[in-house]
Amino acid sequence: FSLRRETGKGYARNIEDYLRIQRDFMLRLDKESNLTVTLHGEREEKAFFFRHPERIEAAVNTLRGNGWLTSQNEAQILKIYENQLFFNRSVEQYDEFIRTMDLAIGYRVHGILPAMASGVPGVLVDYDERSKELAETHCIPLISEDDVAKLSWRDIYKPELFDKFQKAFPQRYRTMREFLNRNSVP
Repeated sequence: FSLRRETGKGYARNIEDYLRIQRDFMLRLDKESNLTVTLHGEREEKAFFFRHPERIEAAVNTLRGNGWLTSQNEAQILKIYENQLFFNRSVEQYDEFIRTMDLAIGYRVHGILPAMASGVPGVLVDYDERSKELAETHCIPLISEDDVAKLSWRDIYKPELFDKFQKAFPQRYRTMREFLNRNSVP
């Protein structure tokens, strides 16, 4: 699950709904599967990943203060944060990691694209126009926030969801390879 908790008005249509839906989806995925949460820019989650006690304490206070942690979900989120996070320092680390997953789903284009390039099915949550347009251009499966709010990953992950991507990928790949060759890029 690619987390994107940090956002702004230029990304999410409704920040409060965006965060609530994302958090609840992550928690549901944790109950339904063997969840790993990938981190990209989230400072508080990185404190957990790097196991900095003083930063973890500050992170918990921040997460409580902004409503990410509530009395109903705190124990589950802390369990995830203590045991199920992945952060990479290089593209190669992420590529190696993602190949061990069965499905990549979440809010980060940079979490879904490398998965699909590695042969791992990926589904991007449609939460902003920029990501949606990129996904539509490359035929990457999208799921609406409305569907994320009510569906299990088992309802989302259907082989036919990837038909359009599978059909378009060879031509997109050829086009990119030709561009790189034309411009002498190895």
